[in-house]
Amino acid sequence: QTSRLMNVYCLELFVVSLDGLAVPVRRPGVAFRLLDFPTVLVTAGEASGQDRAAAEGGEDVIIVRRGKSCLLRLAPETVESVLSRVPLFVMLVDVKDDSNASLVASGSVDLGVFATNVKFPSPDPKHGFRRGSYPLFDLMG
Repeated sequence: QTSRLMNVYCLELFVVSLDGLAVPVRRPGVAFRLLDFPTVLVTAGEASGQDRAAAEGGEDVIIVRRGKSCLLRLAPETVESVLSRVPLFVMLVDVKDDSNASLVASGSVDLGVFATNVKFPSPDPKHGFRRGSYPLFDLMG
């Protein structure tokens, strides 16, 4: 019997804001899913007036400014393979209560940029950090 060495990696996700929503969302949440790891849900709380701002085009922007992290246990030799071929699935949900959420829109984030030169641990605390805007689409596209 051979033992596979497993490492623990930390996936940190932060949602700054949500904009361009085509449908009203009472309590928005952003769910993240990678492989068969548990889904990570970042909620924005009740979408009250104080959490909304107007974007340049006059559309509503929901300010979230929340994040979560989770630990992933993977074999070191599979990290590059997983990051280069499996996207991070992102879902915008309307969280009715703690056990009930409705899918509003979804999309994916290509993690391939993280697959090159995977060096763990990194002396740089921002190693692997990427900031960007990622479009999500409803069932109608």
